[in-house]
Amino acid sequence: MQADLRNFPPIEPFCIRWEAPLMLRDNELNPEDLKTKSGRSAKEPTDEEVLSIFPDVWPDGKPRNALRSHGELERAFKLHKFNKNGVVEWCNKLEEQGKIMVVRGQAHNQVLAGRPDAVAAFEQARPRAEKALAKLRRKNSRFDQFSILPGGQEN
Repeated sequence: MQADLRNFPPIEPFCIRWEAPLMLRDNELNPEDLKTKSGRSAKEPTDEEVLSIFPDVWPDGKPRNALRSHGELERAFKLHKFNKNGVVEWCNKLEEQGKIMVVRGQAHNQVLAGRPDAVAAFEQARPRAEKALAKLRRKNSRFDQFSILPGGQEN
């Protein structure tokens, strides 16, 4: 039980147990271990716990694998039983401290976050990936020149 009273001094949270017809205080239980309103206990992570979500190295030589999107971070927070509503605050805090960097301007307005060395490697690899994508688009656009316009006219 937790009480937030404006007119009285704060009361430390405590647990109660139902013993019909009364509810009695139970000092053997720890209120920190009880479920929250959302149904699971949500704990406040430390900087190190949040940083552990971002890998130090990236598999397959692809730095994108070391970066995390907002959705990936929410799933990791949920998995570790952290409050998933704190993802943005933690990213902002760690970015201000220089422990992570954030990449903006991705396709579909995706925002990626990761350790500084992974972000630097990703930024270096990005122009190569964009060139390959442009080449693929040019290759596929060859078929567009033979498209037929409305009304039966050829392009």
